Amino acid sequence: LCLVVECGPTGACCEAAEKFMREVRRSDGYSVYSEIIRRRVAVLALGRPGAVAGAGKVEEALLKRGGCTRLLPPPSIGTVESASGVAALPWTRKAVEALAALAPQPHEPEPVE
Repeated sequence: LCLVVECGPTGACCEAAEKFMREVRRSDGYSVYSEIIRRRVAVLALGRPGAVAGAGKVEEALLKRGGCTRLLPPPSIGTVESASGVAALPWTRKAVEALAALAPQPHEPEPVE
């Protein structure tokens, strides 16, 4: 699960992220299902560097109440200012590599004689 969380000037997350966290906290089945499928989470914060505490709260809710584990090692939250999409490339590459490592490897067919 890769989330993009918009953070305001104070660092608080946007209304949609707040609503998502409330739904995760209220759900009895979300954490159980996350544990069953071994759901991993990565968060990209859109906001000013140093002012993205809201994205950390979303990640914390998913780790503590949502049954998820981190996709990326700490510091797992990427930060990019909304106007600069290029700045997200290093985080995006790390997330893609981590997802690729989780994918099942294709089975080599047995040679036919």
